[in-house]
Amino acid sequence: MIIVGFILLVGFGFNEVYFAPVPFLKFHFLTDRTLVGACLLDLTYQISYYCWNNYFTSFLQVVNYLTVAEAGYVNNTFNVVSGILLFIVGWGIRKTGYFKWLLWAGVPLYILAQGLMIYFRNPTGYVGYLVMCQIFISVGGSVFTICMQLAVLAAVDHQHVAAALAMLSVTGTAGGSIGDTISGAIWTNTF
Repeated sequence: MIIVGFILLVGFGFNEVYFAPVPFLKFHFLTDRTLVGACLLDLTYQISYYCWNNYFTSFLQVVNYLTVAEAGYVNNTFNVVSGILLFIVGWGIRKTGYFKWLLWAGVPLYILAQGLMIYFRNPTGYVGYLVMCQIFISVGGSVFTICMQLAVLAAVDHQHVAAALAMLSVTGTAGGSIGDTISGAIWTNTF
């Protein structure tokens, strides 16, 4: 399915350039560095997140001996903290008028948090460290979410906003699917 999806995605771009009488998105936007960069960032962000998130609660229950409720609390830390931080990040962007500085801070924090998550995932580890990693991941994730959307909105004109956001959503969903596939393969072959 992933191969078919990739072929269809490339075919969509080919159709938009050569055959479509009214293109969904202009070719100029399909090759715009900002739009392509935001889509690739969303793709890698979703892959890296969904590589471990699907089976994280099961992992916490088995390895760290948490109850279902406690594992759910740890796993939902991302949703709660990210939801609150979206407002703070939006306020920071509104106050300064720029978003790139937040992205330069969010990317290293997210990479650090993913690395720490790998380091602290062991049976003898303290669960508080995993919660700390979840908080750092949610800070980076909330920065990614807003900055990717703003980059896409800044790159296109008003009539192509919906199409550009749809393109960002498609690449993010594809990244989530790839991450789910990797997660399933790891779960099946390792655990």
